[in-house]
Amino acid sequence: MLIFRTLRARNKVLWKYGKLLLESHRMSSTYNIVLYRELYHQNSDYDLRRPIAKLLQGLGIDTGLKLESINKNQIDGLLLEAMINEDRDAIFYILQEAHKNHLISKPSQYCLEKIMITYIKDRPLLKIFFNSRQDWMEPYFVANNWYLGNFQLAGQQFRELFFAGDEKQKMRIHFLLNKITLETVGYKSEAQLVVLASLAEYFVCIFDCYRLLFHVWRIAFKSTWYSDQCLAKELYKNYPGLRIHLQDIVVVAKYFKWLLKIDELDAAHRLVQLFLEYEERDLSRLCVSLLFEYHFLRKDLGACSEIMKFCIKSDLHLSDMHEGQLLDLLLGTDERPVMKQKEIQKTKEPKLKF
Repeated sequence: MLIFRTLRARNKVLWKYGKLLLESHRMSSTYNIVLYRELYHQNSDYDLRRPIAKLLQGLGIDTGLKLESINKNQIDGLLLEAMINEDRDAIFYILQEAHKNHLISKPSQYCLEKIMITYIKDRPLLKIFFNSRQDWMEPYFVANNWYLGNFQLAGQQFRELFFAGDEKQKMRIHFLLNKITLETVGYKSEAQLVVLASLAEYFVCIFDCYRLLFHVWRIAFKSTWYSDQCLAKELYKNYPGLRIHLQDIVVVAKYFKWLLKIDELDAAHRLVQLFLEYEERDLSRLCVSLLFEYHFLRKDLGACSEIMKFCIKSDLHLSDMHEGQLLDLLLGTDERPVMKQKEIQKTKEPKLKF
């Protein structure tokens, strides 16, 4: 089997090599130069490497890629292709050459921004931009500081950038902080969560901007970590603007459906209780209805019965349709196939971060 795979791979290389030979008259294009170079480096274990190198030299082309003669679009193309192939070394080489040799054709901001987002944790790669850094790059350097563990310094830098930045800069900062929130809440230390929460509160107090606060709340609320849940309750209690935002039925329905989609039933139950605690009965009824439908689609008679008992006890009246659906489950008259579902793990006790 191993011999067969080796022969098949060799034949594939031979075919690609023959195709390139037939197209040698078009070697002036950058695409074919890159193709030759790629083929050259792919075949270090084959006898083909030597004739490929000889062919390249005969055509006056070095086995290394010459960037001086290609334009901005071609450099962008090479970088984006390397990103698709997850070829970090190629990206590093092209960026280094572009900055070291002061090429006339530099990569575009669009391309550089995609690279900085993808390799936000890669300090050596981002260092290439230090000598030619521009204002729009600053949030990415600050985020890199955060990932290196300097989150208190990064938090202060985010404040300064947000205060002085235009709308596009603020959007970059929100994007990066949303990404950091997803990777922090439920995974990282309590200290990082405190810095994130203080940043969200700063944006509210100084700019009346609730975007980060709402994002931190929604991720912290669904977390299984006790400290995250406490933070979510505290934010909901202390910020009326957050409660007003969560009075929107569309917002609540979207968030609750997301919790059900990822099978976060514990968080779904806690949200119902939270709305009841603050006398948001319409929102509680909406959430309970969605929860009932979630279990009804799975033909879970026990869960549907418990929800109906809870509604009677809490004076939350579901519709006649829900009562009819429960009756169908009780009588066994529902002929729908059981909806396939993932294994729902039993909810564990909340974990402490410290």
